[in-house]
Amino acid sequence: MRFLSRVSLVLAFLVVVIPASACAQQPGRSRSTEEYDRILNIIEQYALDSVDMYWCGQQIQKRGISACLDKYSEYFTAQDRKRFVPGNYAGIGARVVGEGEMAITFYPIVGSPADKAGILQGDTLVKIDSLELSFKSPVTADDMQAVIAKVRGPENTSVKLWFLRAGKVIGPFTVVRGTIVINPVSFATLSPTLGYVRLSEFSENAAQNMDRALDSLKRSGIKKIILDFRGNPGGLLDQAEAVADLFSPDSGNIKITQRFRGAPDEVSVTTARGPYADMKLVVLVDSGSASASEMVAGIFQDWKVATLVGTHTFGKGIGQSLFPLFRGDPDTPFLKLTTFAFLVGNHQVKITPTTPLQPDSAVGNDLTDAEKKQLLAELRTHNPNNPYLNPKLDKQLAAAIKLLK
Repeated sequence: MRFLSRVSLVLAFLVVVIPASACAQQPGRSRSTEEYDRILNIIEQYALDSVDMYWCGQQIQKRGISACLDKYSEYFTAQDRKRFVPGNYAGIGARVVGEGEMAITFYPIVGSPADKAGILQGDTLVKIDSLELSFKSPVTADDMQAVIAKVRGPENTSVKLWFLRAGKVIGPFTVVRGTIVINPVSFATLSPTLGYVRLSEFSENAAQNMDRALDSLKRSGIKKIILDFRGNPGGLLDQAEAVADLFSPDSGNIKITQRFRGAPDEVSVTTARGPYADMKLVVLVDSGSASASEMVAGIFQDWKVATLVGTHTFGKGIGQSLFPLFRGDPDTPFLKLTTFAFLVGNHQVKITPTTPLQPDSAVGNDLTDAEKKQLLAELRTHNPNNPYLNPKLDKQLAAAIKLLK
C-alpha cells in the first residue's frame, strides 16, 4: 500500500509499505539489537539521501531516529501504525465541536454507533461514564482532546454518555464503539449549474465517495465544479491517482513520477478519459494543502484542466516508506523513512518548501474584525457534517464562483 498522510496539519507525507520479507528476522540476537540493526540496514539501503551510517548510529543512540533523519522519518509502534492510516478510527462516530465555547456539542455521523444509539445533532455533553463535565470558562484544545480520548476506545467496548437536550439532562446512552470509516467528501449545489465538493483527506474511500458526489451533481445538471483542497493534509497515493483519473483529459498523461536514490523512476500514467473531464473545474488551495492534495492540484494545473485559486501550497515533494521490522509479527514496529521524491504531471513539476505549488489566481482570505465576528457566530450554529459556504465571508470561494459564472 502506498499513501500520503500526516502526523500533523503540516507534516504530510507520501508512503510506500515495504513487504516484511524485505526485513527477514535474524536468529540469535535480542529483539532490541535486531531492531537497531534492521533500522540501520534499512536507512543505508533505502534512504533518499545517503547518510554517514556511523554518525547516524551515534545520533540514534543519543537522541533517537529524528536526530539522524529528516523530520518526516520516525519509529512507529504497532499502535502508532494503526493510528497512522487516515480515514478510520475506533470510536462512536460523532463530530465534536466546542473549542472556545462553554460546552461541547455532538453531531453524530449518519449510520454511526452514536447515531444508532439515539444521540441527536446539537446534543450537549454533560457526563462521560462517571465523569461529569462543567465548564466555567471557554473549552480549550486540551479539554477537547481529553473528552475525545475518553469517548473513543477499542472496538466493541462501550461508553455511557449523558446530554443536555432542550433544557433537560437525558441518558445514559450506552454506545458500543466500532470502527468508524470517515467519508472525507462533502458537497453542495451553489447554482443550477455550479457544484461544490470538499475533500478533507485522501483516505481509503476518497475517490469512490468523490465519484459518487460528482455523479450526483452531474445528474442534477451541474456542469462546473469548485473542488476544495484547502487544509487537506494528504492521504493515500492510490486515492490521489484515482481522483486525478476522474478529470483526466485523455489516456497517456503522466500523473506522477517517483524518483528514488539508485533506482529507476516509477511513472504513473492515465489509461482513459475521465468521466468528469467535460466539467469546468476550479481548485481551491492554501498553505494547508499538502502532499496528496498539492500533488493532485499540481497534476490538474499541469494538464490545464483546472484553474487553481487561493494561496501557495505547503510545498512537500518527498515521500516516505513504511518498513515492518519483524516478519509475521502482528505487533511489529515500523520504520517510516523518506525514500523518494515525487514530480507531478507531464512536465514533471517539482514541489519543494521553497517552490510550493502556486495558484493561477492568488486570492487571500483576510477578514475585517466585523467579518471575523460574523464568521465565528455562524460557525457556532453550523452543522459540521455539511460544508460551510458563505462567499461573503470566504473570498477565495467568491473568486472561484466568479471565475465559473
